[in-house]
Formats: sequence, C-alpha cells, structure tokens
Amino acid sequence: MEEHAEQRPDGASDLAGSRITLLVYDGEGVIASGRNLPEGLSLEAFSALISGNRLSPISGRTFGDIIRSLGLTGGTAREQCDILCEGFAASYDVEMWRRQDGCIGVMLIDVTGSERDSTSVRSLSLELAHRTKNILAVVLSLATQTANRSCDYAEFKQRFFSHVDALSKAHDMVAATGWQGVEMGTVIETCTAPLPTNMVLSISREAHCVSLKANAVQNIAIVIRELQGACKTGDRVSCHIDTARDGALDLSWVCEGRHDRAGLWTDMLCRYAPISLDGLGEIDFREDGFVYHLSIGADQRA
Repeated sequence: MEEHAEQRPDGASDLAGSRITLLVYDGEGVIASGRNLPEGLSLEAFSALISGNRLSPISGRTFGDIIRSLGLTGGTAREQCDILCEGFAASYDVEMWRRQDGCIGVMLIDVTGSERDSTSVRSLSLELAHRTKNILAVVLSLATQTANRSCDYAEFKQRFFSHVDALSKAHDMVAATGWQGVEMGTVIETCTAPLPTNMVLSISREAHCVSLKANAVQNIAIVIRELQGACKTGDRVSCHIDTARDGALDLSWVCEGRHDRAGLWTDMLCRYAPISLDGLGEIDFREDGFVYHLSIGADQRA
C-alpha cells in the first residue's frame, strides 16, 4: 500500500544512558547506522542478532521480513522483540517506519525486567495501536490510489466504497475468531457471496481448511473485490483455489467476456498484495478476457 510519510525524530540530541536504540537500514534492508547500541556489541553484531528474530504473535514475521516489506511498500509497524543468546538477553518494544528518504528507521526501547509479558493491558494496547494504524494506513492508501484511477467523483465513490466494504467484511471475519485466523474457504465464500449465477467457485478440501492471518484475510478480500469489479454482467467467471507443495495457496481467477481492463488496479494485484502476502501475482490479458494468478505464502497461515 502507499507509503506513510511519517518522520520520527532520528536526530535526538542525546541518547546516552537511555533505554532507546536507533537503527537505520537502507531501502534494500542493509544496516546503515545505529545509535546507543547495547554495550559490547558492534552495529553489525547487533543487527545480525535481531534480523532473524521472530517477533510477537501480532504478525508472526521476522524482524528482517518486516524491514524488507517496509522498504518495498512503506508504512509503519510496531512489534515486540526478545533476544536471547550467549552473553546477551534483552526485551524490546520496536517501532519501524519508512522515512521520506526511502531508508527504514527503527526505534528499540529496552523493556527488560519491566514485566511486559505479565501486563495484559500493555500488550493489548500495543496490539490495538498496531492494528488501528494499519487499518487507517490501508484506508488512506485505498482513497489515494482510487482517486488517482478515477475520472470523476461518481467513479471514485463507487470504487472506494466497494473496497472499504471489502475491508469491513475482512475485519468482521477476523474479529469473529478473536483474531486467531480465518479459514480460506470462509474468506472466499464470504467475499463472493451471494455467488453470481455466471461464476463457478471451487476450493480444494485441503485449501478450504487452511487458517489465515488477519493480514492475509484483509488483502485477499480487497483482491477479490477488485477482480469482481472488473468482470461485467454476462462474463463467465471461475475461481479455483488449491494448496501448493511448499505450503502456499494458489488462487486462479479466470474472466471470459467484456471485462474492464482499463479500470483494473494491476499495481495492487501484481505488486502490493503479493508482497503483503509473501507471494507472487501475475495477470494475463487476452482478447476475450483475462487470467489472474496469486500465490499466498505459507507464512500467512495462522
């Protein structure tokens, strides 16, 4: 989604003696600089310790994964990070964002010994802030991208409200499970309901019961709504979903007929959504329609 142009105070005058460590990564995810590092650790050593660290259940992704994702799509992330190795142990609250210069800023606050894990209110507050900021960033991005692709207000209103409705359905699905994951079958059946008479939907038994994280549910809902909007009344549409050998999910959407090629949001379908889903997306336009393939990475399983 679109870059969130928030700028944090990297130039704080004095961090010595504080619990705050600041890091900067370049757009490729390579460590560039750091301030107020833990005693006895070089910049490269500290970066190596945290880069492969799997963060809290808020996302389930590694520190390095999120750095690279922010470099590609922008936005912000807030996580928790626990590091335990020979000679060093610490717990951090972590905030990451893409700066206006394209680099990734990281602020780590050392909360070692502060009973973070035993304080449920603090944990819930962090997660709520994380999810709220993500939703607002997605809505802002949808509004901006839809405005860029719309010729007038009527077209903008129809497209934007359609995507917000898809986002609302995704939120309802994940909230109903307590943010524990939603089965792929439920996601697709909810997003396509009521199933049009000109559409054939098929989901393999294995794919149907795969539980997906909230991020995946949200992105898939927007993808499905975009594909639906491109298909005209009378077009023949089919959607097939199956599992892949590497644990990923494969979604195939075929539209035969008078589709809206000019209005299709190809950047989202082939770039933004696949990146967020740890997969790949490609679309093949034909004289009588189009075929879209999307892979959803195994890491998106709940």
